Amino acid sequence: MIAMVHIAKARLGMDDETYRAWLEKKTGKRSSSALSDGQLGQLVKALRAEGLLDEPPTAAKVIAGKGANRPTDAQWKTARGLAKKIGLDGGLDGEAFAGFVKRIVKVDNPRFLTKASMVDVLIGLEKWWEDREQKKATATETKGRKAVSKGE
Repeated sequence: MIAMVHIAKARLGMDDETYRAWLEKKTGKRSSSALSDGQLGQLVKALRAEGLLDEPPTAAKVIAGKGANRPTDAQWKTARGLAKKIGLDGGLDGEAFAGFVKRIVKVDNPRFLTKASMVDVLIGLEKWWEDREQKKATATETKGRKAVSKGE
């Protein structure tokens, strides 16, 4: 439960002194390790009610770790940009991206992506984007031809 309190601290962006003042205001103690199990339970319950433990912030929802084999921040940024260009509902946190990842690299959730599998996802997103742009260009060109032929 102490870890959950520290997760909330990180999500609130508190430095150590601000955290201790906040904790003292909430519980009367300046350290989560000084709280009883009952006090920790009440604090965690209150943090959940405030929405601080339910879901990670949107930008971090998909990213599951920072190990050597995890996708880089640059890869996530590129994927986020492509998802936005394509117009994926929910961006990287939506079901559309999760379904795309599952179809392309056969993993159940984007949080299980590796650097190598993320490369395949990025290639797939780029091809998807290029295909959409090509279809738009073809449609525009076809409209232009029809307009010219009607004018003749």
